[in-house]
Amino acid sequence: MHQEPLVVVKPHSSIVLIGNNLGSRMLNFGTFETEMQLRYPTDSLVIRNMCDGGDTPGFRPHSGRVSPWAFPGAEKFQTELAQNSGSEGAFETPDEWL
Repeated sequence: MHQEPLVVVKPHSSIVLIGNNLGSRMLNFGTFETEMQLRYPTDSLVIRNMCDGGDTPGFRPHSGRVSPWAFPGAEKFQTELAQNSGSEGAFETPDEWL
């Protein structure tokens, strides 16, 4: 039975990983990037791992940023454990980098 791929990788694609500690630990090993380059050797892929331990889809606590929320309204989806620290940092968010 033939199944369509979940993700289609086109030549010159940029692949960005955003996640928590599982993805962050991938920075210690080049397995994912190597495998992608082996599977698509002529596609000139750009792979960027922006994962950081402690990040969740809606809460990304960093002392260098003004807000820990990943998107406007994300605080409504968090538990009481996700608290705004009141930091006054000036660093951009990953969404601004992209």
